[in-house]
Amino acid sequence: MNRNKVVYYLNVSVNTLVLILITLYFILPYFWVFNASLRRNPSLEIRFDEEFTLENFVKVINRPDTFRWFINSFIVSMTAMALTLSLSFPPAYLMARYEFKGKNAIIFLFILGMSIPVSAIMVPIYSMARVLRLTNSLLGLSLILAFRSIPMGIWLLKEFIKGIPIEMEEAALVDGATITQILVRVVLPLTAPGLAAIGLMTFTSSWGDFVMNLILITRDDLRTVALGIYYASLETTGWGYATINYGVLAAITVFYVLPSILLYFIMQKYLVREIMIEALKMWKFGDFKTWL
Repeated sequence: MNRNKVVYYLNVSVNTLVLILITLYFILPYFWVFNASLRRNPSLEIRFDEEFTLENFVKVINRPDTFRWFINSFIVSMTAMALTLSLSFPPAYLMARYEFKGKNAIIFLFILGMSIPVSAIMVPIYSMARVLRLTNSLLGLSLILAFRSIPMGIWLLKEFIKGIPIEMEEAALVDGATITQILVRVVLPLTAPGLAAIGLMTFTSSWGDFVMNLILITRDDLRTVALGIYYASLETTGWGYATINYGVLAAITVFYVLPSILLYFIMQKYLVREIMIEALKMWKFGDFKTWL
């Protein structure tokens, strides 16, 4: 075996080992959640010495407020996703197709805003929401979550639109199409993979958000499932102390992650299909070098 083959197999082995370690890092927490949800008295350790039970799932389903938590989360996540997609497309097209004064400064501000952690702006966000009367409001929570995702949406869509040949829009313009028809019938369908990716990211980030929910929502009937996990797992003892019921916490977490997983698999098929279609178009028209 020559030296090149030894180096090749060594690189493959190292890469495989790193991939296995990364996979275990992400899979083990989910395995604990699934295992703990089926145990009567689970702990922070993964144990196999107890029999399986569905008691924790029964407790979660029988809670009168569990269904309301999920409905509130769906309302907030879907509204934030719709707002992000509808408000990101027009400025993304403008920044992709036109040059204007201050464009680089706006892009810099977008990148700067995305790099600031949420914990650093909790207080000003809460103050702004209180002044605008957006606290204890699902619409207010949706607006704030959407405006947190819009800079990323504009940034990604801008790159997708830049990848669309301008000749396609010029041909539609010569054929008598208006700018609105060009945007709706030409540009928008071709940016479908980008819109799907941004929609998926916005939905999952809004669905999994805890910090904004915690500081903006105080009414019991407006709690989302992110807050519900916290409140449902607390049990008050006779001495005034609160303990965590890990079984209930794990059971509601299983329900909690299902929408994001299902949406991911649905959108993944769509994204892969659209990307392959665009790749075939580029190859057919001799523009595949733009993908390299």
